[in-house]
Amino acid sequence: MPARPTSVHIPQPCAESWAAMTPRGPGRHCAACQKTVVDFTQKTDAEILAVLQHAAGRTCGRFAAGQLGRPLRPLAVGAPSRWQAWLAAAVAVWGLREGAGAAARAQVPVEQGPRPVERKVGQAAAAVAPTAVVLHGVVLDSATRQGLPGVTVLLKSTLIGISTGDDGRFALEVPTEQLKAAGRKVVISFVGYISQEIILETVGNAAQMQIVMRPSHADLDGLIVINRKPWPWHPRRFYYWLTRPFRRG
Repeated sequence: MPARPTSVHIPQPCAESWAAMTPRGPGRHCAACQKTVVDFTQKTDAEILAVLQHAAGRTCGRFAAGQLGRPLRPLAVGAPSRWQAWLAAAVAVWGLREGAGAAARAQVPVEQGPRPVERKVGQAAAAVAPTAVVLHGVVLDSATRQGLPGVTVLLKSTLIGISTGDDGRFALEVPTEQLKAAGRKVVISFVGYISQEIILETVGNAAQMQIVMRPSHADLDGLIVINRKPWPWHPRRFYYWLTRPFRRG
């Protein structure tokens, strides 16, 4: 009997801001309900079902709009196809045939002992080089030391980029050929802050980049419009005043 589908509904969303919560474990701590809110936005349906089944009682979570109001799909283990079943049967029959033929033949004495292993000097297993490298980092405000959300992290002169999350963290996937290019830079920009350029060669094998941005007052300047009271110019009144002597007769 198939299991009933499970869907997530939030009739009364929490009014507490996600950015105001304190990071804790797999999510953030909500001061309003004194619970840890799990971030489900990057999890699959199977992972969400596993967390909900493992949790005891009610669970607070942060979901994306596309994860609500629809049946969650568990990780289904598909049955073997017909050609896989035929292949397994053929291998079993072939193994029985080979075993019977070997028993019918005369036994040949086998020399016991370790067999020499041939090794070719100068030939090593070719390691598969990764096609991309993921750069992890966090962007902080110079005054508050808090993470800045929505900061653009872009590989200069390319369309490869990403924006920071609510906590200011990012994970930029850079192709290896771009990473090896001499003088390749990453541009970090945000409205109201001074943009920065970081040379990838200086990053090295750092586990996580930390970028501190300072506010830019020049970016806040703009066009100032002064609203003045218009002159009381009324052409119709002037016309009646000008033609008044002629209208008396």
